[in-house]
Formats: sequence, structure tokens, C-alpha cells
Amino acid sequence: MPFVGTAGTRRELMADLTRALAPGSPETLLALVRFYGLADLIIAFGLVAHDRLLDASARGAQVETGSEGRVYRPRNNELAVLLKCPLEEAIEIVDSITSALGELGSARDVDVEVGIAILPDEADSPIAALERADRRLLASDHEPDDAVQARRARRTLAREAAQQRQAS
Repeated sequence: MPFVGTAGTRRELMADLTRALAPGSPETLLALVRFYGLADLIIAFGLVAHDRLLDASARGAQVETGSEGRVYRPRNNELAVLLKCPLEEAIEIVDSITSALGELGSARDVDVEVGIAILPDEADSPIAALERADRRLLASDHEPDDAVQARRARRTLAREAAQQRQAS
């Protein structure tokens, strides 16, 4: 069963990132959400289970973002979320999405990690934005799997970014 749902494509994500980086665009948070353990899920239950998990995850993430953002499926094991709202609110939405997806995945031995980038402050191109979020995601792979610590780190990042903007 091919992936169908509300998630945008990689091409749509790139176009929306380009718009988010345009001069005068509102601050936008990019969150990459990566799923680990999907190969075991496919071996145990087949590709249909993989697609259903990602479809349900995309629908759930879109519900959490509401009118503040959009969900995309840029890669086979990844969702991307763009949020155009105050940074603290965006961090809360990402925390909520990550928590909900973590619960959904834990029933199937699938782990969820997230990496973020704040636009336009932290990137000057769509590729740079994805790379920034990806580097943060990969850095979180080496941290203890502690949701509280991850939320604190994202909030600290949000506060630091806000302080840097105010200082400029």
C-alpha cells in the first residue's frame, strides 16, 4: 500500500522552506522527526505496517500542528514539520508531536528522535535548513533517551535564539 495521507512531499517542503527563508517572512521552526527501528517492523509485519505507522504519524502530527503548520514526508523514515508561530509555542507543539509519536512507536519498538532549525536565523537555503535540523537530530542520537532532557534542550535552544535576536 503506497503512502497516502495529508503529508506534503519533499518537493512541497523545499518550496515552503524557500518561502520561509524569503526576506520579511515570519520566523519558522523546522522540525525533522526520524523513526528508528522500522526495518524490524517491516521484517515482522511487512511494508504495509510501515506505511500505516507513518500515515498515522503524519495524520497525528498534522492534527497537533493545526493551522500553525504543515507536515511533510521528505524521506522514507522521516517526517518534517514547519511551524509559523511564536517560538515557544512551536517548541510546545513539537514536544507534543514527539511525545505522541513516541507513544505510537513504542508499541511497535520504534524510536523517535527530533532535530530542529529556526528560520531564517539559522539557515540561508532550504538545504542548509535541513542540514541544520539533521545535525541536531544526529547529535541527539548520542544523548540518553530521556524525553524530559530533550524538551529542556529544545526550550533552551529557543530561549537562546530569542535572546540572540533581541541582542541584534
